[in-house]
Parts: sequence; C-alpha cells; structure tokens
Amino acid sequence: MENVYFLTKDYMYEYIDGRVVKKELKKEKGIYTSIIYFKDIFNNTFKLPADLNKDELVIEAEKTVFNEATLDLSKEYKINYKFQKFDDYYLVDAFIAEADRLKEEFSDIIKKFKYIDFVGAAPFVFEEYYNIANIIPKNDIFIFFTPKDAFLVGFKDKKFVFVKSLDKFSKLAAITNLKEDALITLLKEKGLNKTSYENDEFFNKIESFFSQFFMKVNNLINYSKNFYHMDEINRIFFYSDIKINALIETYENFWHLSGIEFKKFEIESEYDPFEYCATVYNAKNYNNEEVNFSIFLRPPKFYKTKSGKFVVFSFIILMFLLIDGIYKYYLINNQQKQISRLQNFFQKKEKEIKLVKLYIKKHKDKFDKRKRKYCKY
Repeated sequence: MENVYFLTKDYMYEYIDGRVVKKELKKEKGIYTSIIYFKDIFNNTFKLPADLNKDELVIEAEKTVFNEATLDLSKEYKINYKFQKFDDYYLVDAFIAEADRLKEEFSDIIKKFKYIDFVGAAPFVFEEYYNIANIIPKNDIFIFFTPKDAFLVGFKDKKFVFVKSLDKFSKLAAITNLKEDALITLLKEKGLNKTSYENDEFFNKIESFFSQFFMKVNNLINYSKNFYHMDEINRIFFYSDIKINALIETYENFWHLSGIEFKKFEIESEYDPFEYCATVYNAKNYNNEEVNFSIFLRPPKFYKTKSGKFVVFSFIILMFLLIDGIYKYYLINNQQKQISRLQNFFQKKEKEIKLVKLYIKKHKDKFDKRKRKYCKY
C-alpha cells in the first residue's frame, strides 16, 4: 500500500502500515488527501422509486438535483450521492460542493502540493471511529463543534444515515462579543463551570447558547428518528478540538433522562481524535470515487490517456514486428548456414563419388586387359 497523507493547512498526518504519524507539512511521495467541512457542502435530500436499477437511480438523482436544488448552471459542481433503500422508495442524499468554494478552501494546500488525490467529507469520517475504537455499532449521533464548523451526523450499524447543521462557533462569539482566540481560551479555562465566572450575566450567555444548541440537537434527533426509520438513539459522541470545561458533566444527566449515553469523542492516541479518524478514513477510501470531492486530481499517467494508449499499442506492435523480423532473420540465416553446409557436404560427396568412379574405371581397365590377355591362350 502507498503512503497516504492527510493534509491540513499547518501540518499533515502520514498513514502507513496501519500507523498514523503527525509530520511537518512538506512534499512526500504518496497519496495526498484532505477533508471538506459540512458548511461548504449543500445537502439536498429527496425520495426516488424503489424499482429503479442502479444506473437509472443515478440518472434520476442527477435530474432531481438540477431540477430541485436550483443550482447555477453557469457554475461547476462536484456532486456525490448516498442511497438508502427502504421498502417502497430510495432516500437519496445529494452532497453538492461548488468548485469555486473548493478552490478557495484548498488554495494554500494546492500552492504547495499542486494535487489532492482525495477530499473526504467531514461527516463521513466518523464511520471509521467504530474500527479504531473497537466499539460495537449502535444507533449513534456524532456532534462536531469547532471554530471551523458545527453539525451532527447519525449512524446506524456503522452506516451513515443523516447529517444536519448546528449553530456555529461564530454565533457564540457574536453573543459574547469575544474574538475567536479569546473565546477559545475562555471555554478551555472556564467553559460551563459557573463558579469560575465573576460575572453571572456573562456565564448565562454561554450557558444559554449551549442549552439552545442541545435543544436543537434533541429536536433534530426526534425528527430524524421518524424520518430515517431509526427506532431509538443509543449514544451521542461529542467532539470539539476545544476542551470545553465541564461540558460533558453538565449535559450527561440531560441526555441520560432520554435514555441516551452522552460521551466524549475520544480514542487512544496522542493526536486529535477527529484528525486521526480522518487520516484512517481517507487512507481506506481514497480509491472510492463515490465519496471523493476532489477537483484537484493528478492528470492520468501518460499510458492511461488515449494518446498514451495509442503510443503504447504502437510500441507493442513495433516491438512485435521487430521481434518477428529478428526471429525470421535468425531463421533464414540459420537455414542459409544449413544449406551452405549441405552444399559443402554435397560437393564433398560429389568429389568422393568421382574419385570412386575413377578408381573403379582404372581397375576395370586393368581387369579388361588381363581378361583379353588370358583369353588368347
């Protein structure tokens, strides 16, 4: 297996032989991958008849997307689909990324690396968590909350079911009137620990945001359980690259009352758990075009292009003719040598025959003379 690299703007992870290593961001020989966040993807969900075959399903999905999603036909898009089969219909999730947005998001990486072989979507990364953490799959919700994005994604038996957007970090920054760095520091040091705040009103802003945040999560779960045929939700895994003080402890009981485990998203690694999962997910899926959002692919190797195939084919024919010519030359040359040897052999035998004839004639003449001599008497 080739070395696979998960690239961020500041560093990268290498995946080789099942190991993940964080490294300096620099060119290496291997497969380059990255991820796109849900905020940069438009998700359109719709139903299609269950009697469509695989080819018809893709065609009808594309028709529906361009008819219903009101896409700007003057723009370029990268669109991937997730199909879920139910009794009498397919539920289709179209994930649409605008090419210009992709170019903007990955401009720094492209300047340095030129190509990105695979771009995964952040919501799908969580499917690899089950293998990495070695946990039994259930009906699970994963919450992603960082300054980059906020969303929740549902999985049933390790398979993606749905994804929904959530209130962003920027909204909390606006509510508190704090800059990103200051807000990150505040959440790490004080978070939802009320006793750490001197100003109750300021704490109430923080608490109110997360209360509304999780109420929205609850509403989305209740809606999604019915719409996506999920009988229940067993666990919620919360991920943030900000270690928000006292968040898990604060909301454990809230979710426990609903019969749901509320847990921190973590793995046994020194690295960020989401980035670790993304590295492994990309390494296992970089050949899967159905989940690849990259528009920065390497040009195909020359021998895979039409011109390359023609040149390779022509070269093979030329080599065949050359080999055939050499073989025939060798065969003819060998035959000529055999003919020459046979000619020499024939000439030698011809000389020997002449000598034998002369010898016979000589002795015959002597015999005839003697015979005539004795016949007189």
